[in-house]
Amino acid sequence: MYTLFQKHKKLIAYITAFVSLSFLFWMFNVGDFQEMFTPKKCVAKVEDSCITLRELRFYMLRFANQNLSEEEFKALERQVLNSLVVREMGVKKAKEMGIVVSDQEVAKVITSDPQFQRNGKFDINLYKEFLERTGITAVEYETFIRKELTLQRLLEILKELTYVSEKELETLSKLQNTLINGTLFVIDEKSIDLKVSEEDLKEFFEKNKDIFAKREPPVYRVWEVKDKKEAHRIYTSLKKGKIIEGGKHFKGDTDLSPPLRKLAQNLTPQERVNIVKEKGIYYVIFLEKEPSLKIPSFNEVKDKVKEEFLKKKGRDLARQKALDVMDILEKGQEPKGVRKIRFSDTRSEEIARILPLGRDGLIDLVFSKKQLFGPFPFMDGFAVLHVEKRDYKKPEDLAVFRNLVIEEKTSDLLNLLLEKTGKEYEVDVRLKSDL
Repeated sequence: MYTLFQKHKKLIAYITAFVSLSFLFWMFNVGDFQEMFTPKKCVAKVEDSCITLRELRFYMLRFANQNLSEEEFKALERQVLNSLVVREMGVKKAKEMGIVVSDQEVAKVITSDPQFQRNGKFDINLYKEFLERTGITAVEYETFIRKELTLQRLLEILKELTYVSEKELETLSKLQNTLINGTLFVIDEKSIDLKVSEEDLKEFFEKNKDIFAKREPPVYRVWEVKDKKEAHRIYTSLKKGKIIEGGKHFKGDTDLSPPLRKLAQNLTPQERVNIVKEKGIYYVIFLEKEPSLKIPSFNEVKDKVKEEFLKKKGRDLARQKALDVMDILEKGQEPKGVRKIRFSDTRSEEIARILPLGRDGLIDLVFSKKQLFGPFPFMDGFAVLHVEKRDYKKPEDLAVFRNLVIEEKTSDLLNLLLEKTGKEYEVDVRLKSDL
């Protein structure tokens, strides 16, 4: 058998390559080949690598059932695109390091995917249905898988290079697993008794008028014209500063169609007019009035002024009261009229989640002998932390904790690598709101 294998080694290698290639191309029709060799619409580029609009839409499909507003959708779309750009940088760096994913590995991932299996075996029809449903070709999907595997391989290599000393492990374990006993003294802004006069409010209003200003939206005028010459006449006349009758007024761009809204957003006091053709109709849009800020009178916004004044003044006084609480505690006395939250055997990591300690503050909390920390912004006021006792509880399974630390360090190492890569590569993001 061994001799036979050696004798036909080249033939077997050729067949293996052909099988892999067949897997990649078995789903192709003429459209698939055209997709491969026709220019693609890139929403972002990392050097010469293109992230296509189809790729972005594929990864956005997982959020299709979420009831998102237009603004939320755009923010999510931008976040997904940024993730794809980061992934592309990682893939390019991996290739530079010589990391290669074979066709066989890609094939194994797809044929082993439960969503493409029936009765425990790969079903080509399920794969076809998936591709049709998501609107991508086999080549595109297999390319996505190859990228994911490449990045995974890079992470595995970085993980192999990551080292954690026993001292480092102990330090990190203490930072997370030290048990704290003590009291949190909470000063609520609403508990501060504030007396405010009319003069105080007027003075605050005069110093902070911009807070209460109302933004007046721009006013546009739009002409809808079928005749090209007439549209050109209106456009050139407005361009020359002439007053043209007619047109429809719009306050703000909310009621404008997407193409007109895009034009409106680009209009300026210097360039007040633009034109667009849509479905055989010419639209001339003119910026008739620029956006402005209207400062209301004191009486119009008196209640709002009082609300803002109390909020700011109350916060300042709450912070001062928190500092006073710290002084009382330092003298060994018990503060009165302050809400107290007792805690016992609470992990330092959990305290760091509810109080903005920062890394240096967490180190102090665990390793120093200090008893007082704060004041910290806390809910609708401030809080002072009084530590009475510290105990270190060693993790039951150090091996599991070590793996968690290694994974975190690997992630940090990858971030550093990508940060450096981002400075080396040319990244061009072209995502537009109308894609």
